[in-house]
Amino acid sequence: MTTKKPRRRRDSHAKQDRSKKAADTFVDHLSTHPGKGAVTNAAKAAYPNQKTISAANTGSKLLKDPYVQEQIRVRQQTVRQLANVTREDIVGNLMFIIFGSLDDVMSSEGKIDWERARDRGIAHLIQEVEVTDRHSKDGSSRTTTKYKLPSKLHAMDLLAEMTGWKREPQKNPIDLARQTYAIMRQNARYTDVPDAELARFPAQKFNVSVADILEGQPK
Repeated sequence: MTTKKPRRRRDSHAKQDRSKKAADTFVDHLSTHPGKGAVTNAAKAAYPNQKTISAANTGSKLLKDPYVQEQIRVRQQTVRQLANVTREDIVGNLMFIIFGSLDDVMSSEGKIDWERARDRGIAHLIQEVEVTDRHSKDGSSRTTTKYKLPSKLHAMDLLAEMTGWKREPQKNPIDLARQTYAIMRQNARYTDVPDAELARFPAQKFNVSVADILEGQPK
């Protein structure tokens, strides 16, 4: 008589542990390897045997998992704390890129006033594009340096994403301008900037008057 071996029960705890480990691997890879195809590549790291199409589907499902979403939030918060960067800092930088000009930090000699740029917290945004050395026949020489700021269109797109404007129905432009002004006013970087001068930036962006913006602000 043949004796059947008892069926081994599936260990649900072991399965949960494997799923958690895969989810952690997915989040770790996604956090450290951003860019195009990041979700698919992170899913491949979590499940090495999956092919690209399957990994893409798995990655999409993992992004909806509450545990994964929470771990992503924790990592993002940790990065912000380590970098000492706040939402207001990011918005402030984007606002300068959109509405600012190199003329705001130029000296009377036509050169970048780096001390003024650092005081405004935007020195790191100024990019050196080209350095040209010119030599004359008389032996004299002159060096010309060209600078630029990051793309205004890209900054506008990022700001719209951060503030949720892309996901909202169209609002009164005055309300949007006031909201933008309020965000900038809370930023310590603009403490010494007069109200009317600060309101000029969102006024230009949303094609409203400075008076309309300041009228809706608390006294």
